[in-house]
Amino acid sequence: MQSNQYKIQQSENQPNTLYHQLVKALEATNNLDLRAGINFYEEIQQYEVALIRRSLQLAAGSQKKAAALLGLLPTTLNEKIKRYQIS
Repeated sequence: MQSNQYKIQQSENQPNTLYHQLVKALEATNNLDLRAGINFYEEIQQYEVALIRRSLQLAAGSQKKAAALLGLLPTTLNEKIKRYQIS
């Protein structure tokens, strides 16, 4: 767990990192009008897909490196890529 925390702390000082994008995405949830109702699972899926795509972009397509960026096992990332049909 400490290694993931270290990665995030290292990223905080670098602009345009996955960490900053994560923070911005979480801040964007403040703009959701929950009174109108949302599909929670659809919102989570869209967020996951966006994170996976961005991590793959940063890792030049390497699933192993992208998984490390996300703190996932490569097999977990691969399963999510297949489930969400991410190309």
